[in-house]
Amino acid sequence: MRLNKYVAASGICARRAAGDLVKLGKVKVNGIVEPNPAVLVSQTDVIEYEGKTVRPTEKFVYILLNKPKNYLCTSSDDRGRHSVLELIRDVGKER
Repeated sequence: MRLNKYVAASGICARRAAGDLVKLGKVKVNGIVEPNPAVLVSQTDVIEYEGKTVRPTEKFVYILLNKPKNYLCTSSDDRGRHSVLELIRDVGKER
């Protein structure tokens, strides 16, 4: 699995943002800073972010929702508009 996908699957951030974290040198693979987000990592590799070992989420939750009018499909909005995440906030703790 590519390093940026691994970091994103760990719940830290989205895949594109994970690529930026890797490029900024904030992610270590086996104790060494890895600047390439496309490098392949395996389950035996130790991936660290901010000094803590991270692992991808193994449990997936699927939610079917008919999006109401005037709601956005985003996790955050700088203009304060409503997001569908507000509707499913109490479903579980999974990302």
